[in-house]
Parts: sequence; C-alpha cells; structure tokens
Amino acid sequence: MRMRSKKTPTVLACMIPLLVGCATCVPGDTPGPVPPRIVAGDDGRVWDHPSAFGKVPSELQAEGDAFCRGNDLKRAIGYHPDARDFNGNRFPKGGFFCVCRKSQRDGST
Repeated sequence: MRMRSKKTPTVLACMIPLLVGCATCVPGDTPGPVPPRIVAGDDGRVWDHPSAFGKVPSELQAEGDAFCRGNDLKRAIGYHPDARDFNGNRFPKGGFFCVCRKSQRDGST
C-alpha cells in the first residue's frame, strides 16, 4: 500500500485501536482464506480478523515498514493481499498490519 493511496489514512486509523487493545492478536504464517476487513469496534474502526494476516513478504517488508513508520507505528508484521476497507472494497495493493511503538502502550521508548 502506497502513501499516496486515498485509503491509507483510513487503514491506519483502524489499526491503532486494535493494536493498542489486543496484544495477543498476531498475524499467522500465511494469509487466511477470509480477508481481514475494517469494522466498527468499541474504540473506533478495527480489523475484524487480525489473525487472517500472514507474514509480510520479504519484497514488501521495506514498503510496509516505511508505511508504518510514516504513520508513527513501529513496523509491519503482517500483510494480506486481499484486505478490505470498511465498505468491503479490496485495497488494491493489500493491507499491512503494524505493531505500535512501546511508547504508545506503556510510556517507554
């Protein structure tokens, strides 16, 4: 997913609440058959199935890390080629699952 995408801010805004509130949700080894989708959660919009993300392909790791760092997150730890937005539309280049910086969780760096 490129920073130029109009949907990038939406994806990011949906990932932050999920990552802060769900420390045990981590991507699997491979993308799941049902793509993750952004849904309305108690703390805003969140991914419905974070475990559906697979590992970030090595050729996309730098792009994913740059995307996450550019949005004040630590790095990309998951990727799904068919991730869906709130309306169920596929993100053209898939979606990244980012891990928060420690400072966002416990005040440390």
